[in-house]
Amino acid sequence: MNILDSHLSSKQIFLSSNDAYKHITSGEKIFVFNDPIQAPSNIEMSLSLSSVAFCNSQYTINSKNNLILLKFSSGTPEVQITIPDGFYSANRFVIGFQAELDSTFGANQFAVTYNNINGRFTLDGPNNFTGVFLSGSGNLKTNCFEPLGYPRDDVSVLTDSNGKLIMPQVADFSGLNSVYFEMMNLNSSCLDSRGHNSSTLARINVTKNPGGYVYFNNESNSRFRIYSKTINVFHIKLTDRYSQTIDFNSVPWECSLVVDFNKVREIDLPLTVTEAIEKSLITTEVKQEKKAEEGA
Repeated sequence: MNILDSHLSSKQIFLSSNDAYKHITSGEKIFVFNDPIQAPSNIEMSLSLSSVAFCNSQYTINSKNNLILLKFSSGTPEVQITIPDGFYSANRFVIGFQAELDSTFGANQFAVTYNNINGRFTLDGPNNFTGVFLSGSGNLKTNCFEPLGYPRDDVSVLTDSNGKLIMPQVADFSGLNSVYFEMMNLNSSCLDSRGHNSSTLARINVTKNPGGYVYFNNESNSRFRIYSKTINVFHIKLTDRYSQTIDFNSVPWECSLVVDFNKVREIDLPLTVTEAIEKSLITTEVKQEKKAEEGA
């Protein structure tokens, strides 16, 4: 925890997504203030996320995970199925997926079932159905990973000789489970296993069911140094565990930030081996000279 030691009072910043200067998406906003926060030359600023409130309103199935690519043999064209956006359970997904298959191929060509014991989907199709594939021609693809039980690192899930396949993973309809609060125009010292380490201020656990409100209060007292002496722009992006911007479906969110001020301090870095040897030699020489002077 940083100790505040300047005469300047902390600045609290209260933000509502509805009041953003620029609305990029419902999960990415830019806020601009006419009166910038400034630090004197001998003072440095630090930033912390104090609190966040948002609704768990991102659909379980949305534009980021609603596509399923089916392939066939015998010259039958590949087909991309689009599941309508919405909040789904496994049983509701069966109904929605089956409706799209019937609409595309006709009734009784495919059968989707869900096993309540092992939590996996089975897809039973015609004999020339070869499987679900990650990518196809053009922009055709599968991006319905967790809900369908499709491994993200698999190229395909193939059928048996009768056109039947069982998805290899348990279906996951938990939806949004964490939110990463990112400050895009400021660097932090955080490390992030998603592949970048420069903008994440906090990870917020989503403990509410869809439609419920999540309230986060930062109890860690962590602060992140701001290298600029002036700040009046806050570019905020809320992302999921795959670094995708969250779609709150136009439901507003709020947060509060705190800017603190500290005196700039010189830090004594540890000596290198060469520097330590040189310092030792100089000290020895000085002692010898002093001893010689005393004996003269």
